[in-house]
Amino acid sequence: MKQIASFIYLLFLMSACDISKNKAMPENPFTVIFENNNNGNDYYPLDIKQTADKGFLILAEMQNTSSNFPLVYIIKTDEKGKVLWEKQSENLVSPASQLIENGTDFAFICMNNTSFTTQLTKADENLSLISEISGIVYPLAAQKVSAGIALLSYDFADGSQTKFTVLNLAGNIISTKKYDFSEDVKERIIVNYLQRRGKRLPFFVGENGSGNYYFNGITDDFSLSLNFVSQTGKITGVRYESGLNSVLPLANGKFAISLFDVAGNTRFLSQETIEQTQVKSVKDLTGTTLQEIQNFSPIIFKKAVLNAKNVYLIAATTKNGQTSISCYDENSGNFIGSTYFGAGTKTEIGNLTQTADGGLAILVKNYVAGRFGRIMLYKTTKDQADQLGGKVLDN
Repeated sequence: MKQIASFIYLLFLMSACDISKNKAMPENPFTVIFENNNNGNDYYPLDIKQTADKGFLILAEMQNTSSNFPLVYIIKTDEKGKVLWEKQSENLVSPASQLIENGTDFAFICMNNTSFTTQLTKADENLSLISEISGIVYPLAAQKVSAGIALLSYDFADGSQTKFTVLNLAGNIISTKKYDFSEDVKERIIVNYLQRRGKRLPFFVGENGSGNYYFNGITDDFSLSLNFVSQTGKITGVRYESGLNSVLPLANGKFAISLFDVAGNTRFLSQETIEQTQVKSVKDLTGTTLQEIQNFSPIIFKKAVLNAKNVYLIAATTKNGQTSISCYDENSGNFIGSTYFGAGTKTEIGNLTQTADGGLAILVKNYVAGRFGRIMLYKTTKDQADQLGGKVLDN
């Protein structure tokens, strides 16, 4: 098949009674759906990382009737997408969306289903406990940073509080900063978010240079706002109806930014300077409206090296149910190209990663028969990924 400006895939629907019996395509690239026979379960993929054996580790959550909160669900595959093992837990819920690398191992932050305390858990077949983090409940977002792990959580013991905590990789607290506010948002915002009910607010954390932390959370203005932990600056949202849904620090000191308005439209700024000592409103940011993106779609930013260039990717769900990936030059912010996955089937973006061979692994939620939420993995070759980075293939 001749490769042209876009990627073309055949969708292989794999039926099986048990997920471990799935058959992956032997070709590279491949597409695989992780199916099972329990139509009452609904799966949502959160993160994917390639492991030392060139296979993949997938962090997801599973909704069923046994818990008000989504259950932790892990899949480990070989390099062709064949399932090696899977694990779910009735006690661990609401994973905080990131697999955290520690040498050749991975871990994640989640919540205990009965005490609502926060746990650092190893992403292995036993879901081994690394640490129960004292004094931290209702975890909202976590990401690996230079010191270990940045964690955003909510506490209501002494009034409404947003907490930003830095942990080491053993789960020990290095520092915590509290942000008090008087509005009670526990049930209608925090619990709804952790139970994945209604609009899924974009809580996130990150680091811009060593120790320069930021988070998107609720603070004293009662809005979902981007806050810089060691500075006085922030970008305030409009209550919980409009705000930032993702940022990415770039090599030139600027940020790629996506934001949503009250109607759910996504706007995008490929390079923006943020003064971290100033307070401004999300209404001050203009950007380009991404007309094809589904209202309130999660926006995933990832850095990559494609076609020998430092680039970043922006992945989202389109209004017609495909996964869109666009590529931008990291230094200039210029648009390079875009592609789509999921033609002929309804999908939602989960996450993506660049693989050791230079390709891409794209994780999505697929609706089998238009109804049953399942996890799907696309794996591209290096040449296919390099097309997105501007490579022109010979006819």
